[in-house]
Amino acid sequence: MNERKGLWPWGWRRARREPLAEPIPFNAAGVAPATAPRLAPEFRIGWRRADPAIEADVKAFWARLSLLPPDVDPDARAPGIVVAGYAGAIVVASSTAVLQDVPFLRARMAVFRAVAGPAFARPEVFTRLAAQTRAALEAWSRDHPEEGVMGVMTVIGAEAARAKTSPHRPETGLSLAGFTESDEKIMVAWFDHALV
Repeated sequence: MNERKGLWPWGWRRARREPLAEPIPFNAAGVAPATAPRLAPEFRIGWRRADPAIEADVKAFWARLSLLPPDVDPDARAPGIVVAGYAGAIVVASSTAVLQDVPFLRARMAVFRAVAGPAFARPEVFTRLAAQTRAALEAWSRDHPEEGVMGVMTVIGAEAARAKTSPHRPETGLSLAGFTESDEKIMVAWFDHALV
């Protein structure tokens, strides 16, 4: 399965907070049907916490939906978990990040990706997931200035990037910074303490 398929459908509408008032009808494989109630996940921070429960739950989510390519080791990817979105006891969305120097920004950034299961792949869920991811990484960066991380960056896949949207998304702080060679939108949010 293409690792990037379905990972980047960002929305710009204000996210609604809806309680998990009824159980999600997961099937035997732990996958919620697309017709599940429109509930919002509960987000838990996993970034640099080495939380074995969150890591195990997110790896189970990746496995259920076959999200990682065969050559990617889930144990190697797990330390990059930033946020896990739970519906009850089951992860239905997650974000991961890697820290890297981004030459065209002349800054070290946390480059993140986000994914949600079919029943939760809605603009408001991705917006909240991106906002939680940015907040978690910004707080960590502020507490660890020696890492020199100045902001977050993500790439919106070409399919979702074809839709005309505002170049700035106030709910997440992400703004359009450019395009990849394959016409994917590069979105960036600078941290309040950033110096470039």
